[in-house]
Amino acid sequence: MMSSYEQMSWSQNALKKENYNDRSSFNGTLLFITSVMPKHPRTISKHLDYENPYMKVHTYVTSYPDGRKRDYFVLDRRGDFSIVIPFFEDGSTLLVGQYRVPIQSYSWEFPMGTVYNKTPLQIAKQELREETGLTGRSFIKIGTFRVSPGHSMQSSHVFVVKNLTQGNPDPEPFEILSLKRVKVNEVKTMIKNGTIKDGPTIVANSFLENYLTSL
Repeated sequence: MMSSYEQMSWSQNALKKENYNDRSSFNGTLLFITSVMPKHPRTISKHLDYENPYMKVHTYVTSYPDGRKRDYFVLDRRGDFSIVIPFFEDGSTLLVGQYRVPIQSYSWEFPMGTVYNKTPLQIAKQELREETGLTGRSFIKIGTFRVSPGHSMQSSHVFVVKNLTQGNPDPEPFEILSLKRVKVNEVKTMIKNGTIKDGPTIVANSFLENYLTSL
């Protein structure tokens, strides 16, 4: 029997031999070779490199099956964050606009954020109220995704909220926000034309589309 490493090497050669772009000639080899997972590296130690009120950076010392070691630098954003999508009875939603300093550009996004030591649902309710002034009676979780597993342990939880009541926003001191009410299908158009470039908003909108299709 071939080892995992040998099977992975064989799979790469098999793909070269197959005309992968020609689906008519594809014989199902890919289904076979992707069922074999190689041995994964192990984290043998970790230590804190940097910390501020908003994040930590750890070094994970990682050992590979062949004996090699490597340092991974892992970002800890002090918990997950929630994205909350207001869904009004007329089929519209609400986007939040703000200037994002790291990209030196304005960004349209669904309401979102993180609150230390609170559950995803509690975060969703708080961020919705603070950023938009809205409260809702029906919060439905429609998905969870890993934000950037190559360097971060953070996850995001996506909620749709219905039965909305408008109040007064209460943003954080350095948040200067704009609100834009749009039809739900317009969000997809804004993504296609580049008006919306925020990754979490794009992922959340795909969850929203799947949710609405399932109704």
